[in-house]
Amino acid sequence: MPRRARGFIQEDGSHGRGGVFIITRGNLHHVTKANKDGELWSKDWHPDCNMVSDGRGGLFIISRGNLRHVTKAHKDGIVWSSDWSPSAICAAPYLPYLFHGTRADNSQDIYDNGLLASKGGRLGPGTYLTGDFELADKAADRHGVQGTGTGKLVVVVKMELGRMVDLGTDWDTKGKWQESGECSTCTGIHPPWLNF
Repeated sequence: MPRRARGFIQEDGSHGRGGVFIITRGNLHHVTKANKDGELWSKDWHPDCNMVSDGRGGLFIISRGNLRHVTKAHKDGIVWSSDWSPSAICAAPYLPYLFHGTRADNSQDIYDNGLLASKGGRLGPGTYLTGDFELADKAADRHGVQGTGTGKLVVVVKMELGRMVDLGTDWDTKGKWQESGECSTCTGIHPPWLNF
């Protein structure tokens, strides 16, 4: 028998997981490559419009006039507000959490001036961030505890990435990727650090 979803499908925007959320017969399922039949998250959904990913593995749903935030910890959803009767649903740009590791001595300067671009690096001048907290923590170790600083600091940033170029494992120490002006950010795979 077909699984009628009534069109309420939302991609899982978290960390590139590649799954989808589907409401079928009032049940919210999370479908992934590993679980193609879908993991049942919660029941009794009567959505008024499409769902919107929160960008971190959860989603927002308007059901029976209530805006609810559904996460893995709260699969029935936490009611955010009531009396909704939408004719459409709006989605803000997904702003991922990124991390920058440095020495604690830089705390006041970052507080006063923000994160400033470096003069150079593997991808040229810029502010270097990672989506992996553990990597940022290791970078903070290199610059702080085991480096020239008195301690370490990991800065958490929500960032609008804009148009991005992916250099993979390539190096671009002169930052030539910026010359066309078409892309505002660049991503790449950092080679392993020695002793980390």
